[in-house]
Amino acid sequence: MDMKNLTVDEIRAVLSRLDCYFFVKDQHARYTYVNDAVSRLFGKPAEDIVGGDDTQFFDLEQCHDLIQHDRKVLEGQSLSQVEKSTDIHGATHHYQILKTPIYDNEGNVAGIFGLAIDISESIAKRDEYEYLAIRDVLTGVYNRRYLELQLKREIAAHVRHNRPLSYVMLDVDNFKHINDSYGHSIGDYVLKNVAKLMESSIREEDYCFRFGGDEFALLLPLTTLLSAYRVAERIRASIAELEFVSSEGQKFKINISLGVSQLTDGNTGLLVAQADGALMTVKREREGKNMTLVYCDKQGHITQCDKCKIKRTCQ
Repeated sequence: MDMKNLTVDEIRAVLSRLDCYFFVKDQHARYTYVNDAVSRLFGKPAEDIVGGDDTQFFDLEQCHDLIQHDRKVLEGQSLSQVEKSTDIHGATHHYQILKTPIYDNEGNVAGIFGLAIDISESIAKRDEYEYLAIRDVLTGVYNRRYLELQLKREIAAHVRHNRPLSYVMLDVDNFKHINDSYGHSIGDYVLKNVAKLMESSIREEDYCFRFGGDEFALLLPLTTLLSAYRVAERIRASIAELEFVSSEGQKFKINISLGVSQLTDGNTGLLVAQADGALMTVKREREGKNMTLVYCDKQGHITQCDKCKIKRTCQ
């Protein structure tokens, strides 16, 4: 069928059956036509929408962007972009919007033709994939892959701006015993709670990661070695206060051991290894573990630095 043979009513009927959102606005950005999909979206019959503008259907923040977009179209531009809005039930939707000018017989812009497709499901799936790409599935904190990416960024920032950067490595003491004694589901529960406490103990600009197994890490921008030690000690003390209950009702507590290092010009590639080395020293030399140890260039036995009163691996 030739499009020229279609009547206005037939075209309207076709547009109303489609699941896309079609609308037409005049030169004042007032609606002159909406299809059934737009009516359902607004929760109003078409006759209550026609003659109104976006200020009657959206909040001020959303309207600002919509008005700016319409203004560009009325100046002769065609736009294709994603717009976000909230429906009558309070749900947020993302729409792929196409807006193009309508011209009169003299070539002047007389209005706007708009087409919108709801891509909220695709956006949600994309966000989920992005979340899973950088998050640990069990605990919800960042994963090791994201640690490697963020380390590069923060080390580059240190090199450019000479700002402090510290790193904390920790693991749960005797975690294998927890799994063997109470089962892996309880072990998973312990890890979730450790991660939750760690996240609640750091600033918004800090990062918490699950390194693997029962090992976790903190990346602390703009943090000196002494401040990082204090953060680590605060977390160690808080973890020791947690109480867990096995599936048989047996109560137990846990401890953690931690290693701390700070980025310097000479160790940009060793920050993680140095914190891990301090942690391993605790595991190897302290029978009860349950300690925070700061890395020192002179690797040796555990002692306490008289200057800053923090435990180091120094001679």
